[in-house]
Amino acid sequence: MVKKMLFLGFGVCLGVLVLFTGCAGTKSLTNVRTMAVIERIPEGDRPVWADKGNNYWIESGNHYFMGYEDDSLDLQACITEAERTAEKRLTEQVKAHLTNDIQKLIETQKYEPQTIELLNKTFSQVLSKTSIPYLSESESYSEKVKEVLNKEKRTYYRSFVLVELKKAGYEKMFKEVMSEMKKQFKASKTNKKILDNLESKYLNSLVK
Repeated sequence: MVKKMLFLGFGVCLGVLVLFTGCAGTKSLTNVRTMAVIERIPEGDRPVWADKGNNYWIESGNHYFMGYEDDSLDLQACITEAERTAEKRLTEQVKAHLTNDIQKLIETQKYEPQTIELLNKTFSQVLSKTSIPYLSESESYSEKVKEVLNKEKRTYYRSFVLVELKKAGYEKMFKEVMSEMKKQFKASKTNKKILDNLESKYLNSLVK
């Protein structure tokens, strides 16, 4: 009798488990999401730069960063946020790139360790306070997306904005940093000579 009750209890539990499993399986099958681009702004295929995979790159001396914003109900707000992101990140990337270049250049000049430390420290401090007002929006591209999740439908925008710092703007920013450094080292003719040498060497390297 006890065995029979245990068997019946096991059978009931198994049946409940199958029932819940079946329900869960049915539910997972209904959670199907589909998305389709229903409008492109401007019309045409998505630009190559929007599918590069890298957000930051340098081409012909010009620096680029692609900003991206998704899931926005307002097109202009979507574009504005993507542009804001691109400008912020491009500024960070450009400063990191310039800092790395200058550190490498300083290391090749065979200066005294104290001089190397002073130059690197001062350059980083000045650069961190330097703004880059020469950024400009190069291109923008947006898509209106229709999404269907089960029976619920909604539309939203995604935007790609390409922001550029031209080579001339990059060089101008570098010259401004060096000019400020020279002001800080104006009492030392030796350090000023070192800075003139670094500035000349780096600008010449950009010509290549």
